[in-house]
Amino acid sequence: MLYGEKIKTGLEKVKYCFYVMTHPFDGFWGIRREGKGSIPVAIAFVLLTILTLTIEKQSTGFLFNHNRLSELNVLVDIITVAMVYVLWCVANWCTTSLMEGKGRMQDILTAVGYSLLPIILIRLPMVLMSHAITTNEGSFYYVLGTISYLWAGFLIFTGTMVIHPVRMSGMVIGVSQTFDYFKLIQDRITGFVCSHCRIDKGKLEHLMTETGILTKDVGTILVGEEAVKHGIIDEVGGIDKAIGKLRAMIGEKGAA
Repeated sequence: MLYGEKIKTGLEKVKYCFYVMTHPFDGFWGIRREGKGSIPVAIAFVLLTILTLTIEKQSTGFLFNHNRLSELNVLVDIITVAMVYVLWCVANWCTTSLMEGKGRMQDILTAVGYSLLPIILIRLPMVLMSHAITTNEGSFYYVLGTISYLWAGFLIFTGTMVIHPVRMSGMVIGVSQTFDYFKLIQDRITGFVCSHCRIDKGKLEHLMTETGILTKDVGTILVGEEAVKHGIIDEVGGIDKAIGKLRAMIGEKGAA
């Protein structure tokens, strides 16, 4: 009896995948809030996706198969899909942790695994279809392939959004404080520069925020006499003039 209940529960979890595929918002909400998802089923879908893509590369009709069979490597396909799956889930979990989301790793793994179902259901029949159609009918083949990826991508995006909703309020408040802090730093820098040269603070800030120079995204490049003109330096010269000016200032201070 217990064994039969387990089989029934497993079938219900597999059946729920089709509900997620056609009702993504309610389906992913059920995974997050009601525990209707299953990690083993999600992993099974990942493995079936690997199998589907491998079969597609090796068994698609020659009219639509652009792969060189001698160069195919099943191990590379397995590692590629598995790494993309794991990295995507880990990246999502890290992002939601930093942004105060509520998603759990097991929910993310389940949601992404379930999102791969359209690839399996559409691209496997496409292999058989490729042997029964001509190049004139190839547009239907390519449209189906595009739909499978777009559908899976939409499910992944929707699942990510539902599984860990991100609170932006704290971040928005933090952004305002950060800008204020940067403004204080800028005021200290401009105040120091203006206190040691003849340029006006308003003029200096205008030069700092100038956007009309092609070689800079923002700011102004001043060369030689231009810096003198704006009062940032007193005169243009080399090391000999600088040493001569230093000696003169020392002599003036000694005489005083």
